[in-house]
Amino acid sequence: MSLDQVCTDVQQLASELGCSKEVSSKAADIWNRLFSIAEGINDFKVDRESWCVCVLYVASIEIRLPYGMHDTNPETAQLQLPRVTVSQLIHKANISMLSFFRSMKVMGEVIPFSEPVLQSFRALQRKYCITSCLFHKFEKFIPELFKDETSVFQMIRENDTTDAPELNLDKVKQWIWSLFLLTKDEALYCGDELITAFHLLLCACTHVIGQLPSFLLQSPFAEYVIGGADEAQIIEHVASLASTTLEELQQVHTNYWQPYANSTLHCDVSNLLQLYHRRYLKHGDIDEMQFLNYDSLLLSAPTIANESNQQAANGGAPDTPVRASLNTLNQLKTLLAHSPARPSDQLVQYFKMCAADPQEDIQSRVRQLQDRFHSGFLEAVSTTAPTSQFEQTVRQRYAVALSLYYRVMESMLKSEEERLSTSDFTSLLSSDAFHTALLACSVEVVLAVYRSASGKLLARDLATEFSFPWVLQVFNLSPFNFVKVLESFIKAEPQLTVDIVKHLQLTEHRILEELAWHKGSPVFELLHQSVLLTPTRPHQANPTQLFLSPRSPELRTSSSYPLALFLGKVSRLAHSRMLQLCRYLDISADVQQKIWACLEHVINHRSELLMDRHLDQIIMCCIYAICKILLEKEVKFKSIVAVYRRMPHATQEVYKNVLLSDSKTDSIITFYNQVFMQLLKAHILQYYSASSSRTATSPTSSANVNNSASPHTPYTPSHKLLASPMYTVPGHMNFYVSPMTDSPFKIPESPTLTPTTRRLQTYTVRVGERLGSADKLKAINEAIRMSPASTTTRTSFPGGSTSHTPKSQKRLQFDQPSEESAAKKSAPSVVSNTGTLSKLISVIASERQQPPSSCCDNHDKDDN
Repeated sequence: MSLDQVCTDVQQLASELGCSKEVSSKAADIWNRLFSIAEGINDFKVDRESWCVCVLYVASIEIRLPYGMHDTNPETAQLQLPRVTVSQLIHKANISMLSFFRSMKVMGEVIPFSEPVLQSFRALQRKYCITSCLFHKFEKFIPELFKDETSVFQMIRENDTTDAPELNLDKVKQWIWSLFLLTKDEALYCGDELITAFHLLLCACTHVIGQLPSFLLQSPFAEYVIGGADEAQIIEHVASLASTTLEELQQVHTNYWQPYANSTLHCDVSNLLQLYHRRYLKHGDIDEMQFLNYDSLLLSAPTIANESNQQAANGGAPDTPVRASLNTLNQLKTLLAHSPARPSDQLVQYFKMCAADPQEDIQSRVRQLQDRFHSGFLEAVSTTAPTSQFEQTVRQRYAVALSLYYRVMESMLKSEEERLSTSDFTSLLSSDAFHTALLACSVEVVLAVYRSASGKLLARDLATEFSFPWVLQVFNLSPFNFVKVLESFIKAEPQLTVDIVKHLQLTEHRILEELAWHKGSPVFELLHQSVLLTPTRPHQANPTQLFLSPRSPELRTSSSYPLALFLGKVSRLAHSRMLQLCRYLDISADVQQKIWACLEHVINHRSELLMDRHLDQIIMCCIYAICKILLEKEVKFKSIVAVYRRMPHATQEVYKNVLLSDSKTDSIITFYNQVFMQLLKAHILQYYSASSSRTATSPTSSANVNNSASPHTPYTPSHKLLASPMYTVPGHMNFYVSPMTDSPFKIPESPTLTPTTRRLQTYTVRVGERLGSADKLKAINEAIRMSPASTTTRTSFPGGSTSHTPKSQKRLQFDQPSEESAAKKSAPSVVSNTGTLSKLISVIASERQQPPSSCCDNHDKDDN
């Protein structure tokens, strides 16, 4: 795949679709940037058509919505109407929506998308997933409402051809579907709540049922129409058929359907289709009406339907996204059916047993947090819809969370009463952090229940305005205080669904890996104030201990319990992820133990390395450092990143943007060289130089690492570890480029690095840099001029510079998908660019009157 070839295809596709000159020019610029960065672009397994669609989509968004889809300034919000839609793009290129999403994901890993593109693409993903899930449900639901076309509609067509077009089942489906789509886009903020959107679809079905003659309806709807039943009865039975709660359906009907559907209720099908088509062209995304035509490029139905049917055949209910969401909501409603949004009598008794009754403070705090939730919720949706329609929704969501809050609090106090044999919980119930964290956890559960489960189509959760940690920001709560209550919350409410428990566990992982390590976190204050003591029960979280109960005298003088429990959780998570990466990399158990000893040392004794960074960054650095000094066959950083990307939680931000100092960020390689290795080199080198050591253990058997303990005696590497690989020069069978001492091509070694320390250094290749590029030749030329070997004979090349001592110009090529494909091209890539390096070697050979013997660094060709 050549640059010119794809550029021509992009321009041709843009011309056929009628794109503006600005979009075409922007698309060409994006492709040039993409090609220049991604040297191995052919290895991404993305076909030419998909690249063209992605490039044109990004260009269209950047030209049309330069300040984002939520820009309220009429002069800049939408500079021009879309001349091409996403549906037109994928149909012209003949690629499916899921293929388009996958290709965009790959493209986003190569070049960073602008914020407007990210906003639009995420909204497109959510819209597609919601509509796709609901269409599958709609197809299964229709036969339960209307009689089969072959039995009724065909009979009518035989007897009365005049009315046949209006009495076609396809027309009825178009009526319902178009009415639903118009109301969804108008009433819902981005339409990204699957449950609310599903209830809107039920409202559309209810309306059409009331407009059709009885002989077209299934029983008992036919009887309702004949008997003149009101709409409420139809709604009740539709809710029963859909296995949803009548309360939820009535709320959506009142708050969303009635205010927005009235303007379209009296339109016929043709008018509804015209209204929708105009809206679709204005938005420029997907034509959702094409689902009714079973568009193969849109539908993901076969996979989901087959999985659902197979599950049903095995005796279980089909676990579709809609069904899963409804089940979770129904179970939560059932759980809280007898739990009011106020303290129960038993909970009031606990309040009265305290030294000072905390009930008034609790209720005052509840009102304050309700105001924050109310304002935060309305602010989040104000960019897409008027806030007035969400007033009832905000109150309803908070009321459900409040019921869960009081229920879980009472359960916690009962459990603590049994454990401590006391009913006085003055310290716990007077803790502002405890109540805020408990209520925030309850709100997060409710928000998670209503959020879309449709991300299963893309095998990941789709972020929305209310995704975690939104609730922490609204309640001004530190992640550390939030995580202290999570385990107790789950234990106190054993009837939580599996999906909710899993969501809370993933939330805990996000805090342990990153959120709790932000600058200003209470974790760092506790690390300075506390002496780490292993808790009596390190794997059990008790709220009275976590929130400073005075019942334990040893906890009054030290806050080590919550800190040690937190670090224990971090250690278990780190240990699990380290083992997974090591298995992918085929690292032996003995080396794994040493990697864990190093990693645990960082967590417990060098935790400042985690500030404003990600736990996975430290894990990868520990793996690289220990393997670097222990293994003869080196484990490349590129290999570590490649297997890390296979982990379900991995994101490219983890290895591409790592904090160095202040606000400066760079790749994980730069962080390793400039920060990690500098701080830990003495500790890491113990694993190489020590003659005896102890066995490192997992966090389940040891809470701390003895800093003074000697690590394992490592394997002593041979000279091969220090040697660069040998390369042949194409076209010269007896010509080899191999390492030599005092190579004129070697970048001068820093006087501050000892030979042993230099073993830990890693040299990398800049993302997208070609080995024979002009920048590379400048660096080589400058290295020759500045090296001691060139003081007597200096060789000059065009473009060279002697202004300063060169630094390593290499950075990790993260974006090449496979190490194998890169390895295949490593030898020819040395001289692939018009033979530049071969000419360079020839020039040097003639000027020095001796054959060249090296063009490689004398150590660490880590990522070439």
